[in-house]
Amino acid sequence: SHHLVTVPPPGWVAAAHRHGVKVVGTLITEWARGRARCQRLFATRASAQQAAERLAAIASHHGLDGWLVNIENGVDARLVPNVHHFLAHLRAAMRALRGRQGQVVWYDAVTVAGRLEWQNSLTRANARFLDACDGLFVNYAWRAGTPAEVAAAAGARACDVYLGVDVFGRGTYGGGPHTCD
Repeated sequence: SHHLVTVPPPGWVAAAHRHGVKVVGTLITEWARGRARCQRLFATRASAQQAAERLAAIASHHGLDGWLVNIENGVDARLVPNVHHFLAHLRAAMRALRGRQGQVVWYDAVTVAGRLEWQNSLTRANARFLDACDGLFVNYAWRAGTPAEVAAAAGARACDVYLGVDVFGRGTYGGGPHTCD
């Protein structure tokens, strides 16, 4: 879903938890509207903290274990420290709710300079977001050598970096659509 906040249906949450699987909601912002939303959400440390607390309350109400934070628009560079504060506060709030089950994952789209620039790997441009979270979900346009590069760059946190595959095959290693092995 591309709504600002998405929560999986209760049946999915119950089924996943019955089988010991974590369930996360999604916070996504995109395009010009997303940039404007980020201006409001991350305007101050207080507003960033309030947003984190609201997401934690939503997670508590719906039985979620955490959040995927997917900011797919540029963010004013002056606000990036507030984004980090938001992530750290959300992570702490989810840990308070769910203990070690609590999880906050950042999607690889925005750099530490606030630019919308997918890295397709773990780089200096996005590593600080991993530092504030439990995981980093790498954009899907990675290359054949990326898994080894990510493991080397992440060190002890190699298992906290996820490499996705676009279900539609857009920019996917191996060519996409029906050419993936």
